[in-house]
Amino acid sequence: MVEPFQLGTEGDFEEEVLFVIARSIIQYEAAFTAAGKKLPKLDDVRIWLDNPILRGGGGGGSALGFGANASYSQSTNSGGFSKSGFRDTVKQWLTLIFPDKSDGAFIGVIDNLELLETSTEARRALESMRDTVLALPGVKWVLCGANGIVRSSVGSQRLTGVVGDPIQVAPLGTDDIPVVIERRIEANRLRADAIAPVEPLGFAHFYQVAGRNVRIALKHAQDFSIWLHGNNGPQLSSEDRLQLLEVWLAEQASLYEADTTSLTPTGWNFFDSVLAFWG
Repeated sequence: MVEPFQLGTEGDFEEEVLFVIARSIIQYEAAFTAAGKKLPKLDDVRIWLDNPILRGGGGGGSALGFGANASYSQSTNSGGFSKSGFRDTVKQWLTLIFPDKSDGAFIGVIDNLELLETSTEARRALESMRDTVLALPGVKWVLCGANGIVRSSVGSQRLTGVVGDPIQVAPLGTDDIPVVIERRIEANRLRADAIAPVEPLGFAHFYQVAGRNVRIALKHAQDFSIWLHGNNGPQLSSEDRLQLLEVWLAEQASLYEADTTSLTPTGWNFFDSVLAFWG
């Protein structure tokens, strides 16, 4: 689909998913056509998605290219077609495009399950979607989140046979990180002469310092980039920026050391033991 989802946001989650599916069908219209997929008429849904004021109408007509009853009136998109009409219509679209399981599917990603804070909340949210969002035809879901949250939430009996067993994803290998960052730089480069403040080798160093945690490494990279901007970073060579990265890390380490003066010897022994265990 054209964007991932997160639970815990305000509003009707199922309606949000169907809205994104509608956008995704339009986005990939050319690819579907090239693959020989059947598509409904998309002109009406383009109007619905693009125009904040919907046309007046009545029940019994054709909704988005189908014969479903979808009474709608002059209103903003937050109202739109009656919820049941819109939901039925999008489900018909999915069945038309993907009539059989072997015909493919949209891939939907529900990310950051840990935002629900507890596994009980995550389990309750997923159980509530068992017969709606998780049962949509022509859609396969990938659920992502912290290991403990995912394992606990999908262990519900109500989700047995609906959600597969979790797959633990290991951190990216140290040798893989420079390649990943190089691809990221190329994908987001706006100009051929654009310079990344933190280049692949520098990010690999951040990644090691951050205990192979990509998010923390990205935060360090952002903080360093802001700091570098005030130190004539764009005029420096790659080697000079890499050296400055070491200087910046040393400064950050001294700041953290100043904040740890309240740690007791027992606390330091604990951290020493953890470091020794993980090597």
